[in-house]
Amino acid sequence: MDEEEYQRELFKLVVMLAERFTHKESTSVPYEKAEALMRAVVFTLAHGGNRDSLVTETEEIKDFGMVVTDETLTMEEQYIKGRNRIVRQCKTLYNYYNQIANTFRDYGCIALRETFRKAIPGFFLYYDAEFAPYHRVITMDYNLLPQRYLDKEGIDAIAEYLHEIDAEQQFLAKVREDYVISMLHSVNPGYETQFESLTEPLLTNLLLRSMGRNGYLKQENLSLNTSTMEELMLVLQNATQELIMSRYDNNKMLHEYLACYLPGIAVRISNADENGTITQLLPGVR
Repeated sequence: MDEEEYQRELFKLVVMLAERFTHKESTSVPYEKAEALMRAVVFTLAHGGNRDSLVTETEEIKDFGMVVTDETLTMEEQYIKGRNRIVRQCKTLYNYYNQIANTFRDYGCIALRETFRKAIPGFFLYYDAEFAPYHRVITMDYNLLPQRYLDKEGIDAIAEYLHEIDAEQQFLAKVREDYVISMLHSVNPGYETQFESLTEPLLTNLLLRSMGRNGYLKQENLSLNTSTMEELMLVLQNATQELIMSRYDNNKMLHEYLACYLPGIAVRISNADENGTITQLLPGVR
């Protein structure tokens, strides 16, 4: 399909969606709504085509770039296929959310609790899979790495966000809740009202303890036994691998999630070593 034909077929779908939006009373809508309907059509077409070539990033949809079309389908058939996929994805993600909710803990963090217990259910309540499928609905204020959800739109963003919340919950669940809360109070007083992930301080704590057991911390003053940032990163990577193997049944998805935090943890530990404050990252240890 050449670009001229593509644009012609795309316009037909926008007109069709405008009719549905106005309950067939008119195909004339304000410019802003027409632009929004165009974005909806492009997003939906992407979900009806090759899943490896989804156009889900904000700027691509905003600029209405051409979506790879399935030559075995008409554009309308691909649009319908995409809409059905989005609806199914919503149902699947809602079930996934409920599975996470069965064992969810917020550890006293208000942002995590509000995001999971109120904001995400609000997404499923207000998400418009037909006229605004690209819309995220919620702001996702609780910060998680690797933040792939920031590059996604609509249901795709929520899918990534839920995966990252699930990974964090799996990580936290293997450590006693009272220890997590006590450690957080010690290393980050006021964490309850902040928006940062709980993963980094706990992972920092566990990795430092591993480093102490394996001779990478000088016991007399808890300073580093490593000389370069590259060496420290390698030690942290090995300690993370050991942690995943011993506590998490070699969970590769969780390993990938935790690895995203290592560069920041390396900087944090290095700075603490320079300032002689590593003990502050290891409450209860001298």
